[in-house]
Amino acid sequence: MSDNGVLVLTGPPCAGKSAIGRTLASSPPSGTGRRRIYLEVDSLFSLLLPGSDRNRDDRMLGYDAAHLLARMLLDQRQMPVLECTYSRRQQRASLLQAFADTPDTPCRWWKSPFPPTKPSSGSNGGPRPRTSTSGSCTNEHGPFPTPTRPCG
Repeated sequence: MSDNGVLVLTGPPCAGKSAIGRTLASSPPSGTGRRRIYLEVDSLFSLLLPGSDRNRDDRMLGYDAAHLLARMLLDQRQMPVLECTYSRRQQRASLLQAFADTPDTPCRWWKSPFPPTKPSSGSNGGPRPRTSTSGSCTNEHGPFPTPTRPCG
């Protein structure tokens, strides 16, 4: 994978976005020397607004902050790897606006092709808890495509 531009991991909760983001960020930089820096939008949101009721305006503030941070990292010749659902147009538009003045910046969007991990039935007929490792759901993943288009 090329280490220039921005990589955006999208998809439903528990579809593997976080695991992929952490794996990419922990791999060594390519020959360009650019590090991949993983930005989990929900973690930034919780850090910025710990008492929020998670209303739409507060969530947009979290997305906007993540996009500004991603822009700063790109300006420092690093590769931001953003991760969140990006289910609303306004969230995607915020990212595109953050990079609008850099029309040649590649923006790779990866949407998880995997459905969220679903709980199976427990011995008492009720739902069994999801398998969890370090607070995130687990799935098995294969190779994933990274469609590219300019951010701006």
